Amino acid sequence: MVHYTDYYENVAADYTLSEAVDIGVAPTIENFVVHAYSAENRATISWETNENTMGRILFGTESNTLSEIGTTSLATTHSFEKDGLD
Repeated sequence: MVHYTDYYENVAADYTLSEAVDIGVAPTIENFVVHAYSAENRATISWETNENTMGRILFGTESNTLSEIGTTSLATTHSFEKDGLD
């Protein structure tokens, strides 16, 4: 059973290997964009990775009380929208 977490605590789905493989280095994050819509109190955050990864965003005003949005689906294109921002 393999359980992979990169430097940013992105966690890959557990899987079983029939032979040893080299997991390599953490994925590269590219094209990181935040679109803020202040009149609508929302933002869209998107980015791309050079390999399939899960996406996760931690947000908040205090580092000890952060909220999280994300997905466990693997993809190279990630986009999340957060409503209710003040």
